[in-house]
Amino acid sequence: MDWDDLLALVTLGALVPYIATAAADWVRRPGRH
Repeated sequence: MDWDDLLALVTLGALVPYIATAAADWVRRPGRH
């Protein structure tokens, strides 16, 4: 595994919680049909 692959994996892993939270907020947003 290259360092680039490892860095991409770590970055993705760090972003997952933020993306999931943003998606949940967007789905639960009031007024959206």
